[in-house]
Amino acid sequence: MGRAARPAGRDLARGRAPLNRPGDAAGTRTLAAVLLRRAVAGEIAAPAHLRILDGPMAGRRLPLGEEETLGRGVGATLRLPDPAASRMHLRLRVARGSAEAQDLGSKNGAQVNGRRLGRRRRRLRPGDVLSLGSTRLALEIDAPGPPAPGPRAGARRGLTAAAALLLAAGLAALLGLLG
Repeated sequence: MGRAARPAGRDLARGRAPLNRPGDAAGTRTLAAVLLRRAVAGEIAAPAHLRILDGPMAGRRLPLGEEETLGRGVGATLRLPDPAASRMHLRLRVARGSAEAQDLGSKNGAQVNGRRLGRRRRRLRPGDVLSLGSTRLALEIDAPGPPAPGPRAGARRGLTAAAALLLAAGLAALLGLLG
């Protein structure tokens, strides 16, 4: 007789990493969820992110893509559960180690380092503090390090955190369409 089946992963509620078999659809979804949770928790470094200093989500870290919209509404790409924030409060663009912010006409306005932002785009620097409603967020942009030495013959190249997240999200979406 065959052996009894065992689960593909460990108990994630205890914080243990999953052990998935290749081709296991449920395991891939679980792995994608773990990667996304780790990115939000700050365990996987993103080139740019916002660290929430206070407000309802204090202490969390939000990885940033090239363009993000912050607010409390469903249309915002980074949703803040802050009743003093507008539905679509602020647009943030990140490119090549720099960032810029623009207030989207929010009722309470947005501030950068205590100064009102206004509707014009404003260039940001690492360490600048954005205020939206009762939430304050610090912009953190990782400085690019020295170039890595080229791969040795036969060596495998590693994935960046952003590429791993995109790959996990793409696999989860594909499996959702197939399953």
